[in-house]
Amino acid sequence: MFRTVSQTLVNYRTSALSAGRAGAVRGGDRLPWVPPIESAGEDNFAALSPSAWQVHVYGNPRTSLRETCTRRRLP
Repeated sequence: MFRTVSQTLVNYRTSALSAGRAGAVRGGDRLPWVPPIESAGEDNFAALSPSAWQVHVYGNPRTSLRETCTRRRLP
């Protein structure tokens, strides 16, 4: 019951926008929790506070992704 109510099984792996893999995390997975980086002082869920579209990349984003995000004003 918990998994259904909490929606922890929801993923978007089959979406055309979801591609790539970083270790065990695949494009389209739910946002994994990453512990705070000492210099930032916040975990990666802090970025979810505003209700706005966002792109999260773990690793080095391709130049084309950076350009698309800039053009569309996506943080």
